[in-house]
Amino acid sequence: MMFRRPCSSHSVHFIVLGLIAIVHTSPALEGNDCEDAACGTGINVLLQLHNEFEEFEPTCQDGWGVCAHEGETCDRCGSGMVRFGDAGEDIWAYTQLRDGISTIPCSSHNFGSVDPMPGRVKSCQCCGNKQSSSNQWHLDTCTGRRQQSQSSSWPEMPQLHIEKRANLTTNDPKGSWPLLSCAKSSYKKHASLGADQSKNNANAQQAVETFCNADLGSLVEFHVDPEFAGNFKRLLDAHGWIPRAYVTYMGISDTDETFAREVDLLVQSVHYFSKYPIVVTNFGEWVPKAWTSKRFPNMVLVHGSPMKTGRSFNFNKLRAMMFTKVQTGILVDADQWVNKGMDTMFQRTEEECTSVYPFPIMPVHWMARDPDSDDGYAYTFRFDTAPNPARTMRWGHAHPTWTHHAFGFLAKWTTYVLQPERQGTPDFIRGQGSWEDEDLLNVGLWAENATKQWCKFDIPGYEDYQMYHHPRDLGDAKLCPDTKWYPDGIAFLFYSAHAAKEPQKTKECLHDLFLETEDKPRILYNGSWFKTGTALKEYDPKLRCLA
Repeated sequence: MMFRRPCSSHSVHFIVLGLIAIVHTSPALEGNDCEDAACGTGINVLLQLHNEFEEFEPTCQDGWGVCAHEGETCDRCGSGMVRFGDAGEDIWAYTQLRDGISTIPCSSHNFGSVDPMPGRVKSCQCCGNKQSSSNQWHLDTCTGRRQQSQSSSWPEMPQLHIEKRANLTTNDPKGSWPLLSCAKSSYKKHASLGADQSKNNANAQQAVETFCNADLGSLVEFHVDPEFAGNFKRLLDAHGWIPRAYVTYMGISDTDETFAREVDLLVQSVHYFSKYPIVVTNFGEWVPKAWTSKRFPNMVLVHGSPMKTGRSFNFNKLRAMMFTKVQTGILVDADQWVNKGMDTMFQRTEEECTSVYPFPIMPVHWMARDPDSDDGYAYTFRFDTAPNPARTMRWGHAHPTWTHHAFGFLAKWTTYVLQPERQGTPDFIRGQGSWEDEDLLNVGLWAENATKQWCKFDIPGYEDYQMYHHPRDLGDAKLCPDTKWYPDGIAFLFYSAHAAKEPQKTKECLHDLFLETEDKPRILYNGSWFKTGTALKEYDPKLRCLA
């Protein structure tokens, strides 16, 4: 291998085959290229030192700091010791500037014309440059690479300024009327509605009546926040419904900045990566002041009354799905974010959740939770009483999608838990003790002999996105297999992420996706990548989950 170098009195440190060595250049006129014969001496030294030393790095006691990005000029490097390379992979070429020189263009030409990491944007660092908190290098959890900490324009991390909002009720003359209520006029069918829209209202009416007959009428009512009334009105179709929307739910305190920021980042991700709105349902008195209709034109904030005493806060999720006038919805938890591709699930939901199959559809869980199946975990779900429903599919994660056809199922099974003494609740519900929303959705679907579940579009954690960012050969790696339902593993759809409870990491992961220019395949199964659910199905027709 021949290297052609610029002539200078630099001492340049190259990386060859991942190892670091020194090329001593011979003096010549600055800026002129040497002849190959003159450069040969340098190459001989390079090879000799490469054989003699497996690793070498100049000592820098004062620490390295970024002085320029590739194509810029590294200026005022007092120590004269500069390195050029990739901080993410920690691979560098080094140079020592002559006395009295403190400036060098940040390019491979000035570091021996050798590129330490071809195809990657690199940077220059100067020994002794003080690094502020804004340019420290750290590990990006989603990419798995070290990169520079720096402020970016998106996503935003503004001061949220959590403030108290007035309670919106029908008795408050300044408040809005509820979207639905036990008052007949609130869900009355209109003669002008088309057949399909009449079904929307009929299904909503059925759910409302189920709650009202169970003496749970207060849980039906949601009020649009006045700040977002204009957004809500604009997003409604001619029949008074939001055709498609993401829905989330929350309840924060005046000191819960981290949780509020989780929701803020979720809303930002929907605004950037989706063309559909998000409905944020609030079950408390506190709201970030930074949430305005101008900042979030595709958001609607609605308020609901508190959950019944003694029942899990998470049942508010099911209320939000039924009573916010969303025709086709995707439930996203506060600790999720949305990626490109997630919008495709609206059409798929409308294709699968119909009058013939009137049930919500959940993504498959990363655990089977089945005592008859081995998934490597001991966290199983067991009934406390018998008889009970037989499992019809693997445990699902409570991030359901739905259409209005599922309102009846949701209302029936939710009231079984919230008001068991009035609804003739099955013994296996009463005998189980406390319930969570995920437990109820799974058991209810089994009891109804439902069989549909999505492949995993709610990727379990930040680190799993490293597979997405580095779609190298993964072999036939099986994702979350179990011995009963998915012996070959499940498919990951990189459409969103869950367990995003660290706002700074979420910001970085969203910014990574923001910078993407390539339309990449986002479906991973058994080490292979697919662009469509159809292609996945053709690859493995027996795969149980849908995409």
